[in-house]
Parts: sequence; C-alpha cells; structure tokens
Amino acid sequence: MTSPELDYLAELMAAFPVSGRGNKPPFTGIAAGEIEKALQDVFPHLSKDASNPIAACVTFYQQFVRVHPFYDANGRIARLLVSLYLDYHGFYVDWGDLQRQDRWIKMLNDCHKRQKQTKKYEEYLGYLVSYFSKYVSEKSSLEF
Repeated sequence: MTSPELDYLAELMAAFPVSGRGNKPPFTGIAAGEIEKALQDVFPHLSKDASNPIAACVTFYQQFVRVHPFYDANGRIARLLVSLYLDYHGFYVDWGDLQRQDRWIKMLNDCHKRQKQTKKYEEYLGYLVSYFSKYVSEKSSLEF
C-alpha cells in the first residue's frame, strides 16, 4: 500500500469508532513516552504507612486512570489495586453501589479536567474522596 492509501484508511478508521461511544473518541490518557514517569509519581500514593488510606487510594485511582497506561481495562486494574490496598488497611469498598451512580464518573472526570489547576484540583479531589468514602466500610463491621 502507498502512503496516500494508508492515510485514507486511517481517515476511514477515525470516522467509525470501534466502541459504542458514537463519535466521541476513547479516553487516551497521557502521551506514551510519559507513562512510565507518571506512574512513578502515582504509585507512591499506595503507601503502607498512609495516614488516610481512603484519600490515598482515591488519589491513586484518579491519577492512574488519568495516566491510562493500558489500551483497555485501566479502571478494572485500578479497582483491583485499590481493593487490595484497602483490604490491607482493613477496609472494603462496594464498587457495585459506587459505580451504579453516574456521579462517580462525572466527579472523576471533573478532577481530570482540573489537574493543572492546583487549588481547584485539590478542591475537586476532596469532593471525590468524600463521595468515595460513603461506599467504604471497615472490614470488621461487615457480616459474612
């Protein structure tokens, strides 16, 4: 194939998204060359010694999905890591209830939009932590 043919195919593919998202492009995260450095900044939030593990894991989750290191399953991987982290600290998060609420994704996206506005970002991250906390329980209070 010649270069013009490849360009034409690229245009066609862009016009017909693979996912069921209509014309909205999939979330792509940061540039590929910046992912490793960004993840080095993200993972320290999951410290064993965090004074507030709930706030730490929400910060991790928000930043991990914003970095978007994988083509697919970024949210699922982040939920797994957060669940393991909270379990270590004696907590359980009810992802099912949290995600049934469209508000979680909206609030998460609001944080993403303000990432470079430090004061606004911290304010919106606080809202996200507060909202997330409603779906977290101490494991000792759960009945199995």
